[in-house]
Amino acid sequence: MNARRVVSGLGGLGFTMAGFLVSASCGGRSGADTASVSDGATGDGAAMGRCDISAPFGTPVPIPGFDAYLAAGGLPPISLSEDELDALVFSDDKVVELIRASTDAPFGNPIEHPELDFTTMGFTVFVMSLSFDGHAVVFGGIGGRGSDATGQTAVATRTTRGQPFALAPIHRWQGGPVWGVSFVATTEQAFYATQGRANASALFRESPTRGRQRVDVPAAARALRLGINRDETDLLLQADSNLRVTRANADQAWNAPTAVAELSSPDMLMGLSPDGCRAYLLRLGSATHNELLVTQRGSPTTPAAPPPGPDGVVDAGMDSGIDGGVGDCPTFVDHTNDANVQLTWDLTVESNPARCSMIKAGSTVTWVGNFANHPLEARGGDTPNPIPLPPIVDVDGGFMSTTIAFPNAGTFGYDCQNHPARMFGAIKVVP
Repeated sequence: MNARRVVSGLGGLGFTMAGFLVSASCGGRSGADTASVSDGATGDGAAMGRCDISAPFGTPVPIPGFDAYLAAGGLPPISLSEDELDALVFSDDKVVELIRASTDAPFGNPIEHPELDFTTMGFTVFVMSLSFDGHAVVFGGIGGRGSDATGQTAVATRTTRGQPFALAPIHRWQGGPVWGVSFVATTEQAFYATQGRANASALFRESPTRGRQRVDVPAAARALRLGINRDETDLLLQADSNLRVTRANADQAWNAPTAVAELSSPDMLMGLSPDGCRAYLLRLGSATHNELLVTQRGSPTTPAAPPPGPDGVVDAGMDSGIDGGVGDCPTFVDHTNDANVQLTWDLTVESNPARCSMIKAGSTVTWVGNFANHPLEARGGDTPNPIPLPPIVDVDGGFMSTTIAFPNAGTFGYDCQNHPARMFGAIKVVP
C-alpha cells in the first residue's frame, strides 16, 4: 500500500498523517569531504557549515529531485544524508535510493532495495531517518491490526552508499504507532522516536547498547514530528505548533520549550540537520503537488582569514574542513619542540587551542578518549593523511588512546564522526 492509502486505515488512532512522513539527517558536512559518488559523493555540500543557532530560520527553498514521488499529492517518507547527496524514498511499499555527485547535480536513476521489503512483515512504515553518513536507516510505523496494533521500528545498516542494507529484527513497541524518528549516531545506532496515541505521545531514545529510554522533555506529550542535532542538545518538536527545546550538554536536563514562530506555518517539520543549522519541511501545496523544503538558521559563518604561520604559509583555502581552512584553524599552537602532543578526545576539545597543533615531521600526536562514542577520522587537508578513514571506532574497549605518527610535512584535518560540528581540528606538520 502507498502512504496515501495507509492514512485511510488509521483514522481511529487520533492523528492526521499529513506531514509525518519525511525525516532528514542532513546538513553540516560538505560533499568535498567525501571520496566517491557511491560513498560520500564529491560536491559543494549545499554551502553547509556552522551557523548562529540562536538566529531564526530563513525563507524555505525547495530541494529538487523528488517531483516523481511528491506529485499527485503523494506523501512518501523521504530522508537524506548529511551532505544531501544520498536520499532514500519509501514509495509504494518500496525503498529506492537516489544519489548525486554534488548538490548542484541532478539525482541519478533510482536504486531499488528489495532487501527492505516490509509488506511480508506486517509492518506499515510511516517514517524513516537516514544516518548522516548514509550507512544506516531507521524505520518507524505500526504493526498488527485493531487492538493488537503496536508501534514498530527497524534498523538497517551497510558499509557503502548505493549497496544493499542488512535489516535487523523488527522491534515492537507497546503502545501506539511510532510517528517520528531521527538518527543521532551511526556507530551506536542510536535514534530518537515519538510514539503514542491521540494527545498522549512520548519521546524515547533507543540504541542497542542502552536500550529504550524515555526522554523527559517538556511539551513532548503532544509532539509527533521531531528533529534533533547530533550533540543531542537542540531539539525541534511539532504538534499543534513548533517548539525548540535545548540543554547545555547531553548529560543535562532539558530547558523549558520556546516557540519557533518563523516555522509556525502550514509547512510540516520533518527534521533538523546534525549541526542544528538547517530544518527540513514538507509543504502541502495542493492535491496534485507537494514540495520538500530546507531552511537555514541564520547565515553560515565566514571565518576571518588566518594570519601566516611562522613559515609564512597561510593555511586557509585548502580542503574546507568545517568552514574556512583545514580544521577551521585560524592559528596553530607551536609544538615543534615536542616529540609528542596529547589531546583529550571529548567535547572539550572544541575549546582547546591545541586541537590545532603545529609539530615537526616525525613527531606523534596522541588522542585520549572514548573512541566508541567519538570515532576519530581524517577530515580534509593534504593527502595521504596519517589519520585513518574509515575512522578509529574502538581501541581495547573504547576508552583508551591512539598515537599517530606524522612523517611528512602538510596540514592534516580530523574530526569526530559522531560530532563533526564540535570535535575537529588539524595537525600542521613542518619540516
